[in-house]
Amino acid sequence: MKQLTSEQFTEYAADPLTTDGSVRKWCGVPEDRYFTVAMWPEECMGQVRVTPDLHRVVRAVKISG
Repeated sequence: MKQLTSEQFTEYAADPLTTDGSVRKWCGVPEDRYFTVAMWPEECMGQVRVTPDLHRVVRAVKISG
């Protein structure tokens, strides 16, 4: 489990979809994994947890014509 700084959490809370890549970079979350960021309870705010049993399908850009 990783912890966002207060500035990072504020940025994430303002627009979670836009900051997906930033959270992955800040916390070292692999591109093929899902993660959650705790919004409550207050003592857990900003905790980043990688979901161990779920994997995202990351498709490579097609380069052949």
